[in-house]
Amino acid sequence: MIVAVSVDMEGASQLRTVREIFGCMPEYWETGKPRLEADVAATCEGLLAGGASELVVLDNHGGNTVNVSPESLPPGARLETWNVYDLREHSVDAMFQVGYHARGGVDGFLPTRTFRVYVYVSAAN
Repeated sequence: MIVAVSVDMEGASQLRTVREIFGCMPEYWETGKPRLEADVAATCEGLLAGGASELVVLDNHGGNTVNVSPESLPPGARLETWNVYDLREHSVDAMFQVGYHARGGVDGFLPTRTFRVYVYVSAAN
């Protein structure tokens, strides 16, 4: 089973300030990036232990910084630059999201958002 692990940063474990999510700030390098990488590595290890045969990590936090280093990933996981909308073209069976924003309206320091995704399924005879 091929699983895509789509990564954002605002919802990563123990991040407390906006300075931890921007690569131009020292807090990003001191605490933000290492904590995100730890979350992603733990997720990958769990998915591999649970039966995933291949993991593709997609760094979707943005900016000009590589937020997840290839060296931080366990064997069986690799970084790619695919768009999440192109997963079917790459035969991905499932997607798992790590570190995404909290839903809109949640109190906290980092930005919150709510996305509404609509899936349309059509069947051809």
